Amino acid sequence: MIMYKKLIFHLALSFFIFHFAFSIFTSPAFAADIFFDADGRQFLQGEDFLLNVFLNTEGDSVNAIEGHLVFPDDLLDMLEVRDGDSAVTFWIKKPKFLTSNTLEFSGITPGGLSGIKHFLFAVIFRAKTDGNGAVRLGELQILQNDGYGTRARATSVPFSFSISKSSVPSESSVEPAQDVIPPENFTPLIIQNQNVFEGKNVLVFSAQDKVSGIDRYEVREGTWARYAEAESPFLLQNQALDKKIYVKAIDKNGNERVEVVYPPHSSLLHESYWMLGIVMMSAVLLLAILWRRPTKYFFF
Repeated sequence: MIMYKKLIFHLALSFFIFHFAFSIFTSPAFAADIFFDADGRQFLQGEDFLLNVFLNTEGDSVNAIEGHLVFPDDLLDMLEVRDGDSAVTFWIKKPKFLTSNTLEFSGITPGGLSGIKHFLFAVIFRAKTDGNGAVRLGELQILQNDGYGTRARATSVPFSFSISKSSVPSESSVEPAQDVIPPENFTPLIIQNQNVFEGKNVLVFSAQDKVSGIDRYEVREGTWARYAEAESPFLLQNQALDKKIYVKAIDKNGNERVEVVYPPHSSLLHESYWMLGIVMMSAVLLLAILWRRPTKYFFF
């Protein structure tokens, strides 16, 4: 548990560095580039296309990134976001809608990234009508993996595209994600930190899915409770920590992975009292039946 708390401490430290260091370090020491990649730039009305977002660290190492992806919603509909096999280890904010034409994202990768083409996420768009437009990245902020959270100069070139009218319905050129593999094993942890939910017991978790990506999480406190959708960090309702906690990670194709947390105050008798009650009731009923009609079950 001490090792796990140290891990969470370092993740939390990276989180706070990520959010506050941007205002402290105003002179970036190096540049990092985020760029787009797609199969072409000319599309037909009604056609679907996949736009990938990559990171080039320009030879250095970075460990945190955030920004906004902005697209013209009069020309494009966003159908899906894919983050399976992303180089981002922990999403603080998974890529999702901020407004009708803006996605926000932020994440960290402890240990850092270095290379010319790290996959971040991809977006599937549908061309709505003819015209010219561009998908842009804004509010970009990237931090060096130097132990100080030094801010980098982030650059990005917009993805320009054109849409032409089509007299026939267009078929999607985007292959559906074939995913029958559940998310990878992960380890939910219970932590206490005065900066998170006033020091109460909190559950933190993060799973990886290399194909379709994680869609959502669900948490169940106790064997007989119901699952409820949850996000990390999750404030535990049962602060006594005397029940098992189940955390379910569900990918975008519906595959599931369930991990169980055994709190330090858990008790087998307390956790399974309903099961014990059912067994005892069944035993009493069986004895009553045998007592009334013994010759049907025994031979003398």
